[in-house]
Amino acid sequence: MWKSFFDLIRQVLLLNDRVKRNQEGLEELRDEVRDLAHTAQEGDQHLQKQIERLVYEIKRLENELQHSREREADARERLRLELENKMLREKRRLPPAADGNDKDNGSE
Repeated sequence: MWKSFFDLIRQVLLLNDRVKRNQEGLEELRDEVRDLAHTAQEGDQHLQKQIERLVYEIKRLENELQHSREREADARERLRLELENKMLREKRRLPPAADGNDKDNGSE
């Protein structure tokens, strides 16, 4: 009888120790989960900042591309008008455009 009583006491003490270790392990796991959640949140914020930067750069490049297209269209139009002007001068045999050094401009 005493033996079974001591066995029960020993089991209770072992179970109590096991419960205590499990509680400590759970607390450690909670801390790890908290740390991982915080790290993940920081990673998400960093990723969000990177995405915002990429969106900004894409918009900037779109604007730059649009301006480049407009400049190229203006240059093509200017070349077309110059060519048309030269063709008209040749066709009508107009005198060439006056220079800034021409005697007719009254600088003498």
